[in-house]
Amino acid sequence: MKRRLVAGLSTVESLVASVITTMVLFTAVGAYLAGMGSWARGEAWIDVQQQSRNAVRSVSDELREAMYVTVDADGMGLSYRLPTKTVSGSFTVPLTWDGVNRRIYYSNGGLWVSDANTQVQVAKGVITMDPFLGADNARTVVIKSGTYTAPSYKIFVPDGNSTIRSITVCAVTRSRGKGAETIHARHRETVFLRNVPSITK
Repeated sequence: MKRRLVAGLSTVESLVASVITTMVLFTAVGAYLAGMGSWARGEAWIDVQQQSRNAVRSVSDELREAMYVTVDADGMGLSYRLPTKTVSGSFTVPLTWDGVNRRIYYSNGGLWVSDANTQVQVAKGVITMDPFLGADNARTVVIKSGTYTAPSYKIFVPDGNSTIRSITVCAVTRSRGKGAETIHARHRETVFLRNVPSITK
């Protein structure tokens, strides 16, 4: 009967195997962490884009039916009037004010709609600084550190006519990205007021 020779690993071979295993593990962990960082940034990008779009949409939907609007001097709020509606939901003819004073304004990171009896937050995550100023055609801006400065902007900008017929609404939002990053998005839309009475001579 032949003897079987069982060769063991030498110290050098064991050391080399350990080093290779460690390198593979570090590479795998690094790839995993990088993937998690990219995922976090991607999620933040989606969230912040959605926030900015929703902020502008909620305001524009409310303003389109307005028959009269005045914008605050700082551009961070406005007052508006809506026409009277019938029981079926259509506007009365001729258009008449429903007698309710309403406002849309910025406060504590949100946009609010209020009247004499209610106050409802229609958008969150809105900031008063615009890092997009000077960033041509950018859809998002990534700030690497938590502390930064950027120019302020006006959320509501009227068309400049004596009787306002359109308002440009802009909202900049931000969300936490990878590590200390903050990701910003901006959405802007011009809202045309449908029910402003025509001026006839």
